[in-house]
Amino acid sequence: MRVYTVHTRVGAAPVLVREGFSWAAAIINFVWFALNGAWIVAAIALAACVLIALYAPPSFGLPVYLALAVALGVFGRDLLRWTLDRRGFRLVQVVTGDDRDIALARVLERRPDLVASALDRAVME
Repeated sequence: MRVYTVHTRVGAAPVLVREGFSWAAAIINFVWFALNGAWIVAAIALAACVLIALYAPPSFGLPVYLALAVALGVFGRDLLRWTLDRRGFRLVQVVTGDDRDIALARVLERRPDLVASALDRAVME
């Protein structure tokens, strides 16, 4: 069973963010953040990677990069929540489900007021 936080904003479909470690954030960090719309975090992660590559001595660079990757994996989803908060989304509930679709169905069952915005998003995709 996976745990998701549900974020809503007036006129927008609910956004579900899974809890836990993100392997994608750890491995392809700044690309993953950019693909998820967290541009500020992506720019900072890219700058950190470039600074490590340019200025860290070879014996020190790999451990520092690995530490950065682990930190981004651990805090990646929290940084996505921070980005959503900056965009006006508010945390409204926590939901569980075997996958994102089941969790979204549970959200829409509990909050019928969100059905219209979720359907609008599904039609656009």
